[in-house]
Amino acid sequence: MYNHQRSLYATGILLLALPCILATNCCSAISELGVDVSEQQLAYFSLHQTALKPLCVVEPSTSIEIAQIFGLTDICNLKFAVRGGGHMAWGGASSVDAPGFTIDLGNFRDVEYDLETELVTFGAGLRWGDVYDYLLTYNRTIRGGRAMDVGVGGFLLGGGISFPGDAFSNSAVRLYKMIVASGDVLLVSEDSHADLYWALKMGGSNFGIVVEFTMTTRPNFNVWGGIQLYKIEALSAVIGAQVELAVNLGHDVKDYVGMAFLGNMVWVNRIRIGDLPEEIASPEYLVSDTIRARPIHDMYKELTGDPLAQPAYHEWHTLSITPDSAFVMHLFDKAKEMFGSKEGWGVALQPLPGHLFNGNNEPVLMLFMSSDPDIPMRNLVDWTEKQDVYRGTDLKRFWETKRKYDPLNFFGQHWAGGFKLPSRLQRDESEL
Repeated sequence: MYNHQRSLYATGILLLALPCILATNCCSAISELGVDVSEQQLAYFSLHQTALKPLCVVEPSTSIEIAQIFGLTDICNLKFAVRGGGHMAWGGASSVDAPGFTIDLGNFRDVEYDLETELVTFGAGLRWGDVYDYLLTYNRTIRGGRAMDVGVGGFLLGGGISFPGDAFSNSAVRLYKMIVASGDVLLVSEDSHADLYWALKMGGSNFGIVVEFTMTTRPNFNVWGGIQLYKIEALSAVIGAQVELAVNLGHDVKDYVGMAFLGNMVWVNRIRIGDLPEEIASPEYLVSDTIRARPIHDMYKELTGDPLAQPAYHEWHTLSITPDSAFVMHLFDKAKEMFGSKEGWGVALQPLPGHLFNGNNEPVLMLFMSSDPDIPMRNLVDWTEKQDVYRGTDLKRFWETKRKYDPLNFFGQHWAGGFKLPSRLQRDESEL
């Protein structure tokens, strides 16, 4: 079994990281491993992340280097953040202030398609646009992100919502290559470490750093797709169409309606396999419309260029609720009450099939968005959570896997950011 501290002793690097070591020397010790180290902050989708100033940014190129970094982190007792594409939309999600440091996975950029198995293997430093463009050579595509500049790693370890919406993107992952707390490099699949394979489907930053994914592909395909902007008067009709879609979703999802109310406008993204989608609101309220027949990756390019997808002081929160038109309209009224005429906020909704959540009812995913640091979006989320519409989940199985592969809670103590398992569930499992 590989042990990161033994490896550090063997290389002599551990001598640079004695228990009384200064935090600044830890970056120097990582550099002595041959790892690129920089003091320059990275670019992020949310400027809240850019505002944080890590002690240094380290850019490993191999799994062994990451394992050695774990060892030094433990000895130096520092926190680290992990950046793939840098698209998580809140401060500290994949960045950290000094004396912590950031591990940037940008060097893990290999991608290879297997003609025989029709599987593609790619590094965690890529963005979905890189993978889509590579697969176009083979006229293939993949169940990935709907914006080209989203990083592959955080997306897949959070489930990943793609199109068609009958399954999370992680359902197409066949193999994960990762480094766990012990420093071991594991190849995780249904046949090897099956419990960890299950947990990584929504694993977040709890089980280790994944540096490589292997996924199934499918032939490239065309859709009707585009973005529509409506006046706010269309809000009730658009919400009604969403709830109707949510109630009727099955396992064969060929239609997608994503919407957001943004102050005085309603933003709608339509994607459909088959016929041209029907109007969901009166044409008199339609301001603009880009729906046309196109390859699916072309739709994702448009989403990437949309103003909603540009870097800003983004802060996003999510909840899933039972479909209810009256409640969503009530939520809109509450948001207007809280934020008034301020711009830079919005709430997006997307229907999802209930079988993705082991439920009987089809949930609606809600995304609370703010691009203005003066808008307290968290207040609206807190209000929504009190309305008895939130759908939770059972986390006991995640904690059992966590204790097996990270028994000393190394990642809980040192990995800042990402999605963490709630600690209260660890203390009181009677609540599960």
